[in-house]
Amino acid sequence: IKSSEVNKLYIRLPINIKDEVFIKDLHPNIVKVQIPRQKKRWCFAEFRSKEELLEAIEDLKKIKINNKSIHIKRWYKKSNRKDKPKPTPSEGATTESLETLLNQN
Repeated sequence: IKSSEVNKLYIRLPINIKDEVFIKDLHPNIVKVQIPRQKKRWCFAEFRSKEELLEAIEDLKKIKINNKSIHIKRWYKKSNRKDKPKPTPSEGATTESLETLLNQN
């Protein structure tokens, strides 16, 4: 796991994000900002270390924009689905059980 994969926050604001500088100004420990092309109210903020990230979480919780709190969440990369074992029929719905449920209605 790359260190940058565990040192990111998801940040959602009550207003549109103008640019990366706007986000970096929220906290001095933010080193990189990723703003999705089609979204305007959320982004990912990257930190150098886990310690800086945890410090930023506490500080960002106190920030209000237009009297509204910002929503922050620690970002974790999803594991590869190839590594996960496939469920057995008893663990999940099978085609037969799904057809049975649909035919009952």
